[in-house]
Amino acid sequence: MQTKILLQRSRGCRYGFRNDRVYEKNILIQSAQAMVAQSNQLPQGILHLLKG
Repeated sequence: MQTKILLQRSRGCRYGFRNDRVYEKNILIQSAQAMVAQSNQLPQGILHLLKG
């Protein structure tokens, strides 16, 4: 019985660790996308001012 409980806890920890890694990667991807979007806005704003 003890072994079964320990195995279940071990699986739960591994699953939680994998989820944390996925969340971490998603946060990094979203941060990178936000940085790219912001860096693209500046040149567009300058072009808009030059055209106007």
